[in-house]
Amino acid sequence: MMMGRQLQIENITSGGGTVGSAGPNVDFTRQVTNSPMLEIVHIRQWMLLYTQRDERFATVFMDCVKRTSNLLGMEIVQPQVEILPQDSTQLYIQTLRTRIRPGTQIVVIICPTSRDDRYAAIKRVLCTEVPIPSQIINARTLGNDKRNRSIVLKILLQMNCKLGGTLWSVNIPLKETMICGMDSYHEGVKRSNSVSAFVGSLDQSFTHWYSRATIQERKEELLNGICVSLEKTLQAYRRRNCTLPQKIIIFRDGISESMMEVCEQYEIPQLEAACKKIAPDYTPKISFIVVQKRVITRLFSMGGGGPDGIGNAAPGSVLDHTVTRRNRYDYYLVAQTVQMGTVTPTHYTVLRDDSQFSPDVLQRLSYKMCYMYYNWTGTIRVPACCQYAHKLAYLIGQSVKRMPAETLNDKLFYL
Repeated sequence: MMMGRQLQIENITSGGGTVGSAGPNVDFTRQVTNSPMLEIVHIRQWMLLYTQRDERFATVFMDCVKRTSNLLGMEIVQPQVEILPQDSTQLYIQTLRTRIRPGTQIVVIICPTSRDDRYAAIKRVLCTEVPIPSQIINARTLGNDKRNRSIVLKILLQMNCKLGGTLWSVNIPLKETMICGMDSYHEGVKRSNSVSAFVGSLDQSFTHWYSRATIQERKEELLNGICVSLEKTLQAYRRRNCTLPQKIIIFRDGISESMMEVCEQYEIPQLEAACKKIAPDYTPKISFIVVQKRVITRLFSMGGGGPDGIGNAAPGSVLDHTVTRRNRYDYYLVAQTVQMGTVTPTHYTVLRDDSQFSPDVLQRLSYKMCYMYYNWTGTIRVPACCQYAHKLAYLIGQSVKRMPAETLNDKLFYL
């Protein structure tokens, strides 16, 4: 038995100044879906594409959009409708290449079934040739009338993010700081390249992100593109804030125990080199934290709800002694709740900390960042920037297989 610490549950800020606690189960779905979003992008010009046989689902979708968009404070006009005679990948691609009008903000596509080849072909066109955010909906998900409202609400939230809007925020009182996430994707069987993704925050509230994917040689975990990615992200930060961040905090996902040393000797110097390229005298304070999800350690709470008084550790539980490494600065954090089974903590190892944050600050920051993933109205296992990097690397590695257009980098187009 060991004494851990319990971080406090965060307050969620939505649009219109609505602030509410995330609650003991850290689920804030009700608050998010019943109040306006934090920053809204109104949809004045968009395209809806579907096949003839899905006309009924398209009508259901549009009716739902009309009813629910007001709830979120979003204005959505009638779309440019394109109807395909049949479900053929070639037809989708042809329509997207020729029918998208200049000024279109987003393309919504209702597909009759879930098919990987069709999905990959559509995403490839819309991420590289005609760079525009897109939302692909499986017609079957609109078949359940009882659940349609909540499904369409979630689709609208996602569309707002893809257009550069934000949904909610938590209070992170760090000034002149950029928080970044890094992850890699390797394709298993096929001998193809791997993809690394780098995501960095652009604003004080850590709600806007700049994302960049780099395609690299197969099984190459070490990010050769890391230098260029950080450089581009810093340039985007400077364009937006007219200054450079004084502190850079990087959460690095997808590193095994054996790679830690290489990470210290290879990746961190590359980050410093990128800063020097921005300005010769620019030396921000870098904090580098490795995030590991695959751990065998489990944490239980003595005051838990189980029959013997032992249950899962509550969200916000931190353990930073006894079971941690003797020669490393590390801690375990449980950020999420699970409905079934045992909750798995996430292991954080601080490889470098120029800012000399106290352990409490880094632990609380890690926990706060787990609230900021816009695809889930609750906490997730890893900081949001890592999950964004994971989503981006997966989309590019699995479907697009090419570098996405630069114009999409400041939007969460991969959600």
